[in-house]
Amino acid sequence: KGLKVFQALADADPNNAESQRDLSVNVEKIGDVNLYLGQLEESVPYYQQALDISLKLAKADPENEQAQGDVGYGYVKLGEAAQLMGDNKSALEHFEKSLNVRQSVADGDPKNAFAQQDLGSSYLRIALIQLDELNFSESERWESFLRLREYQISIGAH
Repeated sequence: KGLKVFQALADADPNNAESQRDLSVNVEKIGDVNLYLGQLEESVPYYQQALDISLKLAKADPENEQAQGDVGYGYVKLGEAAQLMGDNKSALEHFEKSLNVRQSVADGDPKNAFAQQDLGSSYLRIALIQLDELNFSESERWESFLRLREYQISIGAH
């Protein structure tokens, strides 16, 4: 019912970036609920819809870091769902798209700590998928993860 309100507001003024973003955020939250309930496949259409809205907003305002960040995060959500469904190839593709967007945002504002943190997170997600594909033992994966995490902390990306 709540989503219908956000959808109605977005439909009433398709050029209102705030109402469009509100819709995107709430659609994504429904995807999150499905994901947390273990309904992985059901989460994907919600994440895709949220990303589609974010892509449209980012295209309309390419200088808006929040809009660009939302696109990067949208790719992360699709990557997480794919990873949880065991589709590492698709997860990696989504994480790489996220990395490209986040790299652009970080390059555009090198002093933005949040952009740098998001960038580090994308590198970490890609590295973990790649480690998983190498069939390392659990202890080797954790050791690699901890080294990457220590590096993230050392550069201030928590």
